[in-house]
Amino acid sequence: MNSNALLATLICPNPTCQHQQSVMMPTTFCQLFYTCEACSTIHARKRGDCCVFCSYADKPCPSMQEGESTCSPPSLSDQGALQDGRLDAFFVLGSNMLASFADGNAVEQGLQRVGLVVAYDIFMNETIRRCADLVLPGTIWLESLG
Repeated sequence: MNSNALLATLICPNPTCQHQQSVMMPTTFCQLFYTCEACSTIHARKRGDCCVFCSYADKPCPSMQEGESTCSPPSLSDQGALQDGRLDAFFVLGSNMLASFADGNAVEQGLQRVGLVVAYDIFMNETIRRCADLVLPGTIWLESLG
């Protein structure tokens, strides 16, 4: 996709602002929020839209421009941020990723490249044992009632 197709103008939906700002649309993730640089209001995507560009920009996001039905950021099994070491920190929330993803070896190699892996779970699972730098103990509903 050429750079002209990635350049979009976000228009602040605040009726008292309506500021327009030119931004480059991301191609590797869906942007769900943006902050207007004029009024400092944080705007979320509209219900039913895949991202803020589909909600507030003069053109839809790259995925929609290519005819896809929704934004399609790379999954963890793709050669994305996890695999190529672009993440400084990763939070695993109640998931045994090594057992859940089809290619557990690729996920483990990606987690080994992350600077800090924090896990929150009620069980000590394989992902926590092999990859977590910090483990936060989770609670179940009976424990949280007191």
